[in-house]
Amino acid sequence: MGDMAIPMSGDIEIRVTFIPPDKRGDRVNFPNRMKPYFDGIADALRVNDSRFLPSYRFAEPVKGNPCVVVEIL
Repeated sequence: MGDMAIPMSGDIEIRVTFIPPDKRGDRVNFPNRMKPYFDGIADALRVNDSRFLPSYRFAEPVKGNPCVVVEIL
């Protein structure tokens, strides 16, 4: 995050990739679970999270190593 320049106004594009442990997850609910993380990212960047323009991707499951990857574009 050190060299990242966040514009003073306008949208901040965020790409979220969900890598689940199996195929049982409900894709519709995955984005809803991100709100607390977006709040924390906004606090760290000192911006209002209403500026975030998220896009969501769903990767194939990875057994034993599930994760969520958040990229600020």
